Amino acid sequence: MKQKILEITNSKKTATDEDIINFVNNETEYFINKNIKEIAKKCHTSTASISRFANKNNFKTFKKLQQYIYEKYEYQKKHYNLSDGTNLSDTINNISTYNIYAINETIKILIILN
Repeated sequence: MKQKILEITNSKKTATDEDIINFVNNETEYFINKNIKEIAKKCHTSTASISRFANKNNFKTFKKLQQYIYEKYEYQKKHYNLSDGTNLSDTINNISTYNIYAINETIKILIILN
């Protein structure tokens, strides 16, 4: 189960914003480990566009965005890790992980609706 790392609900998203969001969600480790120039090149956009994206979404700098992505990615690896389920312990872990995920997604929806 792969949860999205970055979700932006800003109604003023541009096509470039969508590209950056998709890149972060699909290439998370690359995003975390590379500098803004390398990311911009691979994302087919400019460094300025990535900086504007960070600022528009309440991150003071690109590095703050990168740090947020890193922390969320590490949290998800730790808490949403599913195994192959070949034994009882794995199966119990998978069920627990799925339930935690479902609860967190429900909370997000409730926050948005309020």
